[in-house]
Amino acid sequence: MDLISLIASLLFLGISAILYLRSQIPQQTIKNYKDLTDGMKARIDLLEAESKEEKKQNIENVKAIAELQGQLKVYKEIPLQQIADSMKNISEVNSKILSFIDK
Repeated sequence: MDLISLIASLLFLGISAILYLRSQIPQQTIKNYKDLTDGMKARIDLLEAESKEEKKQNIENVKAIAELQGQLKVYKEIPLQQIADSMKNISEVNSKILSFIDK
């Protein structure tokens, strides 16, 4: 009987160990997936926050570029206005010179 009891005990222990391991593997897998999911959610939240900040910075940059383009337009027009005024003055002076010559 001792041999049969020993074999039965070993068989029971073996089956118990297999059942225990089989029950632990799905739980561990579920825990691993939960940890991965939580990590990915945290990463997504971080990326969304960074994206919002970058969009905000992009809007500020677009505004700054528009302002600089306006200033550049003003600086381009200033010399052209001065040239036009100078040409007008030259034309007036030439008209006066011509009027004196014609007399």
